[in-house]
Amino acid sequence: MIIAYDVSYIQKRPAGIGRYSYELLKNLLDIDNRNEYILHGWSFRIDASGIGLLSRDNVRLSIARIPGPIKRFYWNRLHTPSIGKFLGRFDVFHSAEPLLPPLGGVPAIITVHDLAYVRHPELFEKEVLRRDPYVRRSVGESAAIIVPSLHTKGELVSLFGVDERKVRLVRPPLHRGCSPIRDPVMDDAVVRKYGLNSPFALFVGVIEPRKNVEGIIRAFERLHAAHSTDLDLVLVGRNGWLFEGTLRAIAHSPARLRIHRLQFVSDRELVSLYRSARFFVYPSFYEGYGSPVAEAMACGLPTITSNNSALEEIGNGSVMLVDPRNMEELSAAMLELSENGTMRNRLSESGLLRISEIHGGSAAHTMTALYEEVSRR
Repeated sequence: MIIAYDVSYIQKRPAGIGRYSYELLKNLLDIDNRNEYILHGWSFRIDASGIGLLSRDNVRLSIARIPGPIKRFYWNRLHTPSIGKFLGRFDVFHSAEPLLPPLGGVPAIITVHDLAYVRHPELFEKEVLRRDPYVRRSVGESAAIIVPSLHTKGELVSLFGVDERKVRLVRPPLHRGCSPIRDPVMDDAVVRKYGLNSPFALFVGVIEPRKNVEGIIRAFERLHAAHSTDLDLVLVGRNGWLFEGTLRAIAHSPARLRIHRLQFVSDRELVSLYRSARFFVYPSFYEGYGSPVAEAMACGLPTITSNNSALEEIGNGSVMLVDPRNMEELSAAMLELSENGTMRNRLSESGLLRISEIHGGSAAHTMTALYEEVSRR
């Protein structure tokens, strides 16, 4: 069987879909030497050299450097030409996003990470909202839909009317370096490299309105205004849509000398930051999964996150849940985890148990079985 696997989002310094796609692909190629894989990508920013490192005897690269607007015009709007003209014969197409190219009747699997743009259109660019008809078309055309959480499965059923039998839960693979076991030399070196002070609270994610980083800053300011504490705040993540407001909030914050912004760190350094932080804070307004939360828990880091969307599902009693719009509640939770070592230890232990529970199966084995099932249709 030949699987065409979409690697378009595996770009240099990947985030979100890119990290998900790369980790799942690595796991697939580690266990599957029976099927053939065509690694297809279309982005100018694709990390062709990094993808090339995954080369195996059963892997072929097909990288087309097509500008995004051109690709979207032909494949989304005109729905032509068939991707088979570029790839040759294949049996299953696996898309990392909820958009499909024209496939000429070949069965496809798409990934729907969330339906945040439907629930909260005010948090997204107009370009994202304009893709909704093409997302719905791809959902209808696909043979199977992968989701990272039961929450997203429920959203597909309720908002798009999808038959739940078509939707498969596949938890995103965790980065392999995630572990609560400290490497004192490496971990301390990373803290020194970035000039950080301990203790610090940690956030990881794209700087955009949905992630509610300005809410973290306001709660952090409230904490320092009301209490004597030596806690710092470290924000890790690239600039996303409407990031300017967050940068202004940092620049004008009365606690700005205690706020540290890191735009990019390597995966290895990120694990060190997870293990070195006092706690993790992620009060997003909506998530289809929340990979940073899962990574933090897998590194034994006690976590504060939102009582909404998939975040409550992933945490499931092993995190502190807060209303992301309630700054007093968020600030109180940050104070609690800053000062209460017993609470931190309890959440660290329960978080590790929860992650082992929801990641008990192999995403790669689930996917290879799904490829077989879909190819027979």
